[in-house]
Amino acid sequence: GFGDCEAASCYRAADHRCGLCAAHYRLWIIAGSPRGAARGAWLARIRAPSNGRVLSLRGLPELVRLEVLYATQRRIADQVRTPMPQVAKLVEMARGAGVGSVLDLDLAMVDPDGNRDENRFARYALDRVALAYRDTETELTLDRWDLRVFGRKGSLDFTVIRQDWLREGAKRWAATTMARHRGVFTLQARIKAVGVLSAVLATGPGGGQDPAALTRRDVDRFLTRLRSMSAPTSGEPRFMLAKSAGVVVREATEMGFLPGLSPTFFFRRGDARWPVHDHEPGRALPAH
Repeated sequence: GFGDCEAASCYRAADHRCGLCAAHYRLWIIAGSPRGAARGAWLARIRAPSNGRVLSLRGLPELVRLEVLYATQRRIADQVRTPMPQVAKLVEMARGAGVGSVLDLDLAMVDPDGNRDENRFARYALDRVALAYRDTETELTLDRWDLRVFGRKGSLDFTVIRQDWLREGAKRWAATTMARHRGVFTLQARIKAVGVLSAVLATGPGGGQDPAALTRRDVDRFLTRLRSMSAPTSGEPRFMLAKSAGVVVREATEMGFLPGLSPTFFFRRGDARWPVHDHEPGRALPAH
């Protein structure tokens, strides 16, 4: 006969004349029995009763409820186990902080004690909700792309390209050709190759900032630099770096993404063919 519990998060009936359930009545006593405005603030922020089978989203703004539900659905779609206490931890943090969105939560608040297991869902939710708000047009203006925005995996880092004209041209080329690359590795490898080309151009006159001043001699310096590099134990072979950089520059120029680039700055299709030298037979081989 006392109605529902007045705590914003509670789904139980009140069993006390003060309008609280037994659990919240005890918490109210522990909090010093606040009254008036203090009581209203306490009712809005107090956590829900602990229950391993019930998750209460009451007392949260509608946007926060939708974000928590969205993150839970994405985690189920990813087939990742999501224990109830981890979701409840995020809900209680959002309710206690009085935020209007889960993105308003500070990461230090989410994981203050370094307990990665207990706060795993909170970190996941912040990442996925932030990703949901991002759009492709805004992402294309950044120098680091999260390819999940485009429905792919991985990322693209254009900060390795030092010249503004070359970085913007590479970004426009990547945005245009992304659909034709079945895997992300090829796309990443070609941007990496342009980064090596950019580093070589930066050592030349003017740092390579004026595309009209570049010539075939700068391409030859790039190829010489690749040949002088020690053979990598992993990653892209040197001749593939030459091929990838040539593909990006050639296609971006044809698409009009490198305006002002000197026509004497060009790659030949044979630039990626490495010379093969005959070596003496190994000493472990027979003389014949």
